[in-house]
Amino acid sequence: MLTLYKAISGGIDWDNAVLVLSSVGGWMEYIFSAYVFFTVFCCLNIVTGIFVDNAKALKVADEEAMHHEAMKERQKWITEVAELFSKISVEKDAKLTKDDFVYHVTNSDRINTCFYHLGINTETTNTDELWELFDIDDSGCIDQDEFAIGIKQFHGVARSIDLFKLRKEVREILKQLNKIMAE
Repeated sequence: MLTLYKAISGGIDWDNAVLVLSSVGGWMEYIFSAYVFFTVFCCLNIVTGIFVDNAKALKVADEEAMHHEAMKERQKWITEVAELFSKISVEKDAKLTKDDFVYHVTNSDRINTCFYHLGINTETTNTDELWELFDIDDSGCIDQDEFAIGIKQFHGVARSIDLFKLRKEVREILKQLNKIMAE
């Protein structure tokens, strides 16, 4: 039994064990080889499989934790923006005019930081474009509901490929429109 354990754990060379067994009979060499094969390859594959499965489970758990943390962080910034909206629109009956909006976006680092964390870059987008996107009903004022809807729309799943497709569709529509106008 000790010899079998040493043979698979590196304590004894396989050749030394086979030499002793060859004197008993040639068929013992084959039995020993089969034992080593199944023990080393099968058992080690099972152990390796267990480690791989555990690693996959840890990866999934880590991804879920990261997603949960990102959602908590996003919710924190949405709450922060809502509080800021409430503070800057206090005088206007919970509504924000375009002039107030432009003033606060251009002069408040806190608002720009909140927008940045929500994926809204106020440095590359001018305030008129932002206003048009927030003022959904074109009333000239933004209330908190419109503001929340605007924030949700900004933080969608659009990627560069989506924008590329949209630009291509617009070009095709313009071509068709020009063709109709030419007729």
